[in-house]
Amino acid sequence: TDPRYLGDAQRALLAVSPEKQNVEFFLYRASMYQSLHQFDEASTDLQAALNEEPANRQAQLMQFNIAFVQGDYAHADRACKKLSASADLYAASCEAHLRAASGQTGPKEAKAAFTDLKRSLASRLLGESLQAQHWTVSTLADIAERATMYAEAEAMWRLAMTMQANDLYARDRLCELQLIRGDIESALKVSEGFEKIDALAVCRATALKASG
Repeated sequence: TDPRYLGDAQRALLAVSPEKQNVEFFLYRASMYQSLHQFDEASTDLQAALNEEPANRQAQLMQFNIAFVQGDYAHADRACKKLSASADLYAASCEAHLRAASGQTGPKEAKAAFTDLKRSLASRLLGESLQAQHWTVSTLADIAERATMYAEAEAMWRLAMTMQANDLYARDRLCELQLIRGDIESALKVSEGFEKIDALAVCRATALKASG
């Protein structure tokens, strides 16, 4: 995320009076805090949103994601159980992600989680939103990386970018993966024109250095 836009967002949110701070406000501010890696503040806002709307799907997803990226799998599991109240792709994704990350058998368990989630996605293409499908594809990409299935991971990150052209997270993860695979030319190509995005600028600089 471009930090200039986050600064603008912070100033706009400061102008919102307490009586006007509704669920949408808390979700938006939590998203901003998450982008800044201010996870405690984001979690506080998400809980405020859930206090008003206990079944709010976006808040539940963000709770899971924040716990997961911090490696707090106990809290992530609790958030996933809330999501699992609806047997949809979001629920299948969080269950597979936890299985891949906390599996005792390492890459073998991650590979099995990837296969099962991919099968779930294929069976639900007609009944799920594009947003849910995109979330699942991104989850598949991350699981594939954990399983060192790099070709599958690259295919999934590319698919995520195709489904959502402005997905900078997928673009950065793809760039980083291409560095891991030694595909410097592709890393330079995917990061070209995105030098103002910190993560992609770092990936590009690394690729430029590697290219000599």
